[in-house]
Formats: sequence, C-alpha cells, structure tokens
Amino acid sequence: MDAGSTGTDAGGTGGGAPDGNGGSATGGGSAGGGETAGSPSNLPEPACNDGVVKGSTCTAASSQFCYKSCGPDNLGFKSETCQNGAYVEQSVPGCSFPAAQDYSCYKLPSRLPSECPTGVPRGGRPCQISSCTVCFGGAATAPQYQDSTGVQKPGFCVCAGAVWTCASTTSWPCPDGQGCD
Repeated sequence: MDAGSTGTDAGGTGGGAPDGNGGSATGGGSAGGGETAGSPSNLPEPACNDGVVKGSTCTAASSQFCYKSCGPDNLGFKSETCQNGAYVEQSVPGCSFPAAQDYSCYKLPSRLPSECPTGVPRGGRPCQISSCTVCFGGAATAPQYQDSTGVQKPGFCVCAGAVWTCASTTSWPCPDGQGCD
C-alpha cells in the first residue's frame, strides 16, 4: 500500500486489486500506498492473479507480465514484470490512469476541507462526509493517510460509498494524472 493499492489504500499492488501506492477496502494489497473499494473495469489484460505481488518470487513457469489495479477506487493500473526471479512493479508513473475517465472527484484541495474529520483517515474504514471530498491528515504540503493495516503513508483519501478509499501521492490521479486541472 505504498506505490499502488487496491481497495481502501490506493497505490499498491495486489492480486486483482492494487495496493502498492495505496490499498483497497475490498481488494488485496501489496507494496503500495493507497486503498480503494472499487472494482477495476479498465484493467488491461492480462490481469495479475492474487499471488503476484511486488517482490514476490517468480519462475519461468510464472506469469511473466501482468497488470494490477491501483489508485483510489482502483481507477488506475500498473504492471508487474518477472525479472531475475522476482516481480518488479511499474515505478514511473506509480499508477497509470486511462485518459477517458472523469477524475474531478479526486481533485486535490489547496487546504483541508472543513467537513474532513480530525486526524488521519484510514483506508477501508467508514466515512460520513460528502462523496468526492478529498481528505488527509497533516498539511496539504505533506498529506498523510493510513492504509488498511494502520500504517501511515503520504497520500490522500476520498469518501466513496461511505468508506474511505485512499492512495499514495504517487498513485493519485491528481495532480500528475489526467483530468484534474
């Protein structure tokens, strides 16, 4: 849940759900930063199985290349490649986002919105604020969230379906992603 994520911790890598930069409330996570609760509909083929995780062992019989979802709500994707006996995660960008989607719900605020709760939001936990309100702990210049396991990381969360979906700063569609001017 550092550089990708699935579920509530967007920005990571996980089987079917990214968690390298984030995480997922519903998906499995891996080395990422965020979490999301969404189900990826834009995941390129071939999709990774649950056993493909950044740094895990792979052999000639293993999948040599596949994609995992990442970012808040699993909106993005990242590749995993078997190299020298271990899976290596796509690093730049930390999470790729299809250009044909609307990312306005993930636009980063210049300051913490007043309706955000005090403290650091935790991926996968219930939230009771308006949808599309991006929240974080700390300052706008050093935003923080907690992945679903409680590990604090740099990134953001948004309340989606009454659950926090979070991702690392490298797995967030804004400002480096498409559609968030």
